[in-house]
Amino acid sequence: MKANNKAIAAVVSAMICVTAIGMEHQVTSLSDHNAPDKALWVKPGDTIVLPSIGDGDYVVTNPRFLSLAGNVLTAIEPGIVGVYPSTTENKGADTLAVIVLPEAKGSGKVYICDKDDGQHKQWCSADAWKQVGAGVGVNYPRNPDDIAIIIMRGEQNYTVEFATTISENISIGRMYIGSYWDAQSYRFKLKAADSSSVKLTFASNIRDDIGIWCCANGGFVMQSWGPERQSLQLLVDSGVTLSVAGNGLVDLGYIHAEGDERNRRTAGVELTEGSVLDIAEGAILTVTNANPFAQGDANFAHIRLGGAISGSGTYRNANGGVTRLNCDATGFTGKIVESGGLHDTLDYRMGSLWSFAPSGFEESEFELSGYAARVGYQDYSDSLSTAFVRIGTTNGDGGPGVVAARLPMRKWTLNGGMMIFDGERRPGGADTEPWTEGSVLSNCVDELDVCAGYTRIQANGVSADANPIYPTNLVRASSVVHLGKGTVILSDERVYRSDPGRRVRMEVGNAEEIMIGSGLSALESDSHSIVPWMASDQNFFGGGGKWVELGFATFDEKGLLVRCKRTGGAPGVCAEDANAYTSGAFSLGNSGTEVVKVNSLTVEWEWGGSFNCEIGEGRTLEITSGGLILSGGKADIGTKDQAGVGTLKFDQTAYVWANNYDDGSRSDGNISRIWSKVVAPNGFVNCMPGNLLLGGDQTGIDDEIVVNAGTLYLGALAGDIACKIDVPVRICGGASKIVITTVNGKTLAADQNLYFDDIGGFAGKIEIPDDSVETCMKCYVDGVTISRGTWGATGSGADNIDDEHFSGLGVLKVRKDELNRAMKVVLR
Repeated sequence: MKANNKAIAAVVSAMICVTAIGMEHQVTSLSDHNAPDKALWVKPGDTIVLPSIGDGDYVVTNPRFLSLAGNVLTAIEPGIVGVYPSTTENKGADTLAVIVLPEAKGSGKVYICDKDDGQHKQWCSADAWKQVGAGVGVNYPRNPDDIAIIIMRGEQNYTVEFATTISENISIGRMYIGSYWDAQSYRFKLKAADSSSVKLTFASNIRDDIGIWCCANGGFVMQSWGPERQSLQLLVDSGVTLSVAGNGLVDLGYIHAEGDERNRRTAGVELTEGSVLDIAEGAILTVTNANPFAQGDANFAHIRLGGAISGSGTYRNANGGVTRLNCDATGFTGKIVESGGLHDTLDYRMGSLWSFAPSGFEESEFELSGYAARVGYQDYSDSLSTAFVRIGTTNGDGGPGVVAARLPMRKWTLNGGMMIFDGERRPGGADTEPWTEGSVLSNCVDELDVCAGYTRIQANGVSADANPIYPTNLVRASSVVHLGKGTVILSDERVYRSDPGRRVRMEVGNAEEIMIGSGLSALESDSHSIVPWMASDQNFFGGGGKWVELGFATFDEKGLLVRCKRTGGAPGVCAEDANAYTSGAFSLGNSGTEVVKVNSLTVEWEWGGSFNCEIGEGRTLEITSGGLILSGGKADIGTKDQAGVGTLKFDQTAYVWANNYDDGSRSDGNISRIWSKVVAPNGFVNCMPGNLLLGGDQTGIDDEIVVNAGTLYLGALAGDIACKIDVPVRICGGASKIVITTVNGKTLAADQNLYFDDIGGFAGKIEIPDDSVETCMKCYVDGVTISRGTWGATGSGADNIDDEHFSGLGVLKVRKDELNRAMKVVLR
């Protein structure tokens, strides 16, 4: 759960012209504070009272740092920000300059460098900087507790050069770069003098609890917060190494007005040839922007590494923009993590756009950690969420032509999200020749770990183009490891069922180890091996509509993903070791063989519709691989009026893929339901962003119930039939939800735990109905117990409010925790 911003004491300096000191600052004239040496310095939690000129007449250039209510501003977090009257024409003269910084602790120092005396300054020159706060003499930022502020205004280009006499590497806490009013496009350059080299290290874990600064991270913050269209670019010149020693942060920018094109801004960092980004062992560099709105590709924040990346730490992207790692990575053995933007309200079409160098990353790792939104009868572009990455595209950074969709690495880890391999030709520019027919782009990985959540791997979308010319993207994995109950969809898309123009395929070196079944040819027989936690899909066009056909992933003798043969056959009709497939209802009556076995079961109706698949009294349908697909229309296993009749047994972990989705009405016609008694000794998993309902006594499920994506309803929608379970429940990622439908307070097991695995920072939810109290033993969020007591959403009346993980007006009672409390001893 998110930590609250701390209210901390102010930075005070004789060099700063402020009207008041303390928690409240009175401003009588904005123009008195419109330059760096006159800026109003505040701390998070401080308030600023502006002259009253009428409600709504002030504009805050970045409400991320200052919130406005009437004529009162409240500081939220450190940053550079401006405030001006909405009616003013001369924003430069009439802008209140506010710098929000944490309080200095001990020897902490703040230095300001602006360009009043020229565009070119030397970092190691004391007269280029103004020291703020208590300190002896005048110096320049060079210690781990120093903060450097570089304010650009008026002129568009600015260079800070490290002096030739420098005899030491510089280590500082954080660097802020930005302006607070100009509608300019700025370029700021860090340069090593006379072809020398210098290393600028951002110190680790700059926190107040070690007596230095109340900053979470070292790093640099790009802030271009003018009232109009702006861009801000940081160039790191040859000979300069940016080093991250601990937890580092690169904050690239913010757009504060949805749909307002006047406020579109970009920010970028470019390490040119000869520069180095070094991330030390154990260090984490997070690249982010606080941009919650998609304003078009050209307005994404971006980072380009054209020099080299080294070290064994982690490069973590939480930025919905362009990342081009066209650099020398032969010295990098760490991990690259894509976590999908980390924005609660991010436009679902806005993902991260990546391109990698064709080689050099063979010794590094890649982790996708987030969630993918629902996937139904739609083009993929309508089905994306914040957590997806496009590999190989040139979108958004102005470069024409084709970038190879390659991602060769030592290891990939999949924790949800969407990975799209892009390789299409683009109009305009010199590199627009189409891919040759049959061309293949190979993306090689030694080990692919499927850990948690729902991950989708696909080519760059479906197209009705009659003659698409794109390469086939082949993922070659020497070994696939299934470490958790994660699920993967491999999208093998073909236009009009036959054109192989856009495809993503997979070749697995250990296919025989992960498949379950007879081992016969998937091209010749229904009795073939499958991977129950890995599905393949294909989008089709026809009849004016689209639909998605799902099938369990299967590999040929060479380990290559193939499309399996479908001859049909419902359980009881096909062979026991077959993968049963039916495009409608089937019925196992009350007579005949007591147990009917199949390897897997797919129930699909491509045009929608609703039908029941009945398992009679005393009958058992046994799925030996654990794989069940309910796709297209709404399919019920069993009937509501005979809940608990018949048994649906899974020999392996039950992986249930429900591909229908809720349109918001929550009607029975939009949700597949399982009423028969489920027996699943190794756990039950809701695999993908569909909607599934479990009703009746489901205490035959052992191990745990996992929701990787979509919504799992526990109990009838009408609330008249409950769902009884007696195992832990695990909710993975932001596209996952448990909905309890009955007001009985007995759906969750009071002696079992509830787990929230917030993958990539995205939180799943549980919805508890009004006036209901559900009880669990302990509740974990990312492996840590929350405190015992009652928990719920706003309006629930719970002692603890958490709208990230709870919805509805019911409450969850947590019986125990693992938190240490002081012991109170009373002597009588």
